[in-house]
Amino acid sequence: MTYSSFASDWGPGPIIKSEFEKNCNCIIEWNILPDSRSILSKYSLLSENQKPDIIIGLDLFDALYSENSISVKDLNFSDLFKVNGEPAFLKILNESKSNNSFQNWIPYDWGILTFVTKKNFTDFDNVKNLKDFTNSKFSKKIVLQDPRTSSPGLIFLIWVFNQMTEEEAIQFYKKLNVFTYGSSWSDAYGLFTQGQVQSVFSYTTSPHYHLLEEKDPNFRAINFEQNLPVQIEHMGLVSDCKNCELGKEFIQFMLTPEIQKIIMQKNYMYPVIKNVTSNTPFEDANKFNAKIPNRMNHKEIEYWISKWKEIIRE
Repeated sequence: MTYSSFASDWGPGPIIKSEFEKNCNCIIEWNILPDSRSILSKYSLLSENQKPDIIIGLDLFDALYSENSISVKDLNFSDLFKVNGEPAFLKILNESKSNNSFQNWIPYDWGILTFVTKKNFTDFDNVKNLKDFTNSKFSKKIVLQDPRTSSPGLIFLIWVFNQMTEEEAIQFYKKLNVFTYGSSWSDAYGLFTQGQVQSVFSYTTSPHYHLLEEKDPNFRAINFEQNLPVQIEHMGLVSDCKNCELGKEFIQFMLTPEIQKIIMQKNYMYPVIKNVTSNTPFEDANKFNAKIPNRMNHKEIEYWISKWKEIIRE
């Protein structure tokens, strides 16, 4: 079970499926959902014989939400990486494992989120922190994602409340005049690429997509004085899996240098093992100020979402 862009024709899924099936004497079947947040709601509706062996695509907050609905096997995080090489950015990955509520989820890629714009939109040249976007010159020029339905949207919300006091965050949202809140990352990014807005909350690797796929060097990711939020995507072997040994083999396969390179090039995220980004645009991760957002429990997250809903209704 995974999200649509991972298993799409242009994503890493088809190549990974083809490569794994060459030697596994098996067939991989995808259960595809629109995005990672919808995996959680769909999984709880499945009967026992419909449940997948593997779930791919939950970020750290989705994994936190999953603790009462999805049980995954302990595959020993450190041993997996000893088999396949040392993890890149070990500090970031170790931070992601510090919350015991999702110790058994295994990271397979990670990204840094920021605002993406075009080089000719010079109003964004001097943006250094979130509060800069409350300037009237950015009115209706940026698009965000809905935190109720989108992982980047939720990460943005948590980032705001990490960076500010509650009152500062509320005032920030009241002054922030966005074009709209897209229901998903792709909805919001589509508004940006269609020219309806000048900037979108996305990944530092988004400009790499335009450069490598479209030969367009005019996109850029804004670096902030504040730490930018990190998203880490996870996979897990479901506890009541039917093909458990094959499932473990597949997860190990996802962490090999060859497959990590495919994920990097097709998912446009950073790999979790070393020496994959060498001599590629993806070497740029270290130039951004980045940190995993502070942990929040369910009640805290729902509280901030309720505050956000009150503000946008005003």
